[in-house]
Amino acid sequence: MDHKQCICISLVLGLMVSGVEPRLSALFTYQYTEPPMPPMRNCPCSSNPCDNMGVCVNEPTNSFRCACQGKWHGPTCDDCEPVATLVCKNNCAYKHSGVCNDGGIASETSLCQVGTDCNNCGARCL
Repeated sequence: MDHKQCICISLVLGLMVSGVEPRLSALFTYQYTEPPMPPMRNCPCSSNPCDNMGVCVNEPTNSFRCACQGKWHGPTCDDCEPVATLVCKNNCAYKHSGVCNDGGIASETSLCQVGTDCNNCGARCL
């Protein structure tokens, strides 16, 4: 725990008593200590349990649920809907760019078709 520097204040008081001016001196020292941090609540969403851009929602029962995007579903949005197809082709011309370019969820550009930039975007649920 960090302690701030001590602040010292010297105070000189002058009093007149029968024409005599006595000097009183006082020294005040104050040490500042940071207040303790409040206890952190362990929230279920703090571990980011939702996959594929799912949004985690803390529930009052100290649990979570994932609001899945697109055709993803399941407790942590890692299952592709049964009627959908998991697509992972790696034939995008920009597959080695380090940037997701297929125009799907969380893609930075749409230079390629959805599901064709697996190196950067992962598999797509279409």
